[in-house]
Amino acid sequence: PWKLLSSAGAWSYSLYLIHGPAAQIFDKLHFPNVGNILNWCVLFGFILALSYLFYICVERPSHQLARKILLMKNSSPEVISKQPYQSPAV
Repeated sequence: PWKLLSSAGAWSYSLYLIHGPAAQIFDKLHFPNVGNILNWCVLFGFILALSYLFYICVERPSHQLARKILLMKNSSPEVISKQPYQSPAV
């Protein structure tokens, strides 16, 4: 169960970003009314699925790109030369 919670936590920000627009998209789909509880469950599943898709397609690739840029920046010779000079201890 911890691995499931951990992976759900990884895409929780996508859930936060997408839940409003996903609910609006769901409303425009004109899903038939099958009762309040079942409608809520389908909406909840739709929001979770769209959030996970957003995580896979947008959030995770941007995290990978940010890590790559950070590694490139930290390993470039310019970073070393731009560090302030420290005089040797006497």
